[in-house]
Amino acid sequence: MPTTPGRLVRVALAISPLCAAGCFIRPPDDGNSDAGPLPESILALNGGLAAPGIPSTIAPKPVALTPKFYLRKARGSAPDCYYGIFVADPGEAGQPNNGLLLVALGDMNKINNDPAQGGQSRSSCPSPPGYAVGGPLADDVQPGDELDVQGALAPYCETYDTSLNQCDSDPFPEFQVSSMSKIGTATPPPPTVVDPAVIADGSTSAVLYAANLVMVKNVTVADPSPDAYGDFTLEEGGLWIDPLLSGVSIFVQQGSQFSSITGVLHYQFGHWKLRPRTTSDVVAAQ
Repeated sequence: MPTTPGRLVRVALAISPLCAAGCFIRPPDDGNSDAGPLPESILALNGGLAAPGIPSTIAPKPVALTPKFYLRKARGSAPDCYYGIFVADPGEAGQPNNGLLLVALGDMNKINNDPAQGGQSRSSCPSPPGYAVGGPLADDVQPGDELDVQGALAPYCETYDTSLNQCDSDPFPEFQVSSMSKIGTATPPPPTVVDPAVIADGSTSAVLYAANLVMVKNVTVADPSPDAYGDFTLEEGGLWIDPLLSGVSIFVQQGSQFSSITGVLHYQFGHWKLRPRTTSDVVAAQ
């Protein structure tokens, strides 16, 4: 964690006057993180640090960085399908700790009853935008949409439902949404330019940019995936690049060079990944 106040999207909590200036939503350090001490700007609630599970409204109103995307599924023959949207505080452009992952289930009645998606015996979850899955996260959210969001902070869960106690204890949160509405549009913050090695696997600084929109410049493909997923790594720091949406294809070869790659930094399947939202986020070198 940073040793100075972070810029993560803040949460307005009605239960404590200490939050009048905004509560930075970092969970308490369990002592296992190598990211440093908690910043002093995490405010105490009833004598303790801000904890997950408190009903909250995100404030100031966040702006969407990405469309809705498929995130993960829980265990079971009819697995629950989770979806996400990355958001930021547009007033804190360019700052670390200015991103947050919103998470919610899709409309499971709709998904389970659709034979085209395998019904209750499906082996995977349908992916927007090609499939409207419903639920608290609106299917039509686009970058720049200003949102009103209610829900509760939870520990980041890479794979399974947090209620099953199968989540990693990663040093950053997610926000589990109970309701959300679009209330307008705003200018999304521009990407923060960072050194690829700073946000790659093994870096203790990567957590500062979790869920942030970032850009890396003048990079070279080191290890393109041999399959159809379209992911690859960079020579610079070994950073993983993985398109956010299933419909985004990025065709590369060993040694391909790019003047810039923009995306949201996301921890998934044991790797820090920069996740481009569209093909226009990937600019080939001239």
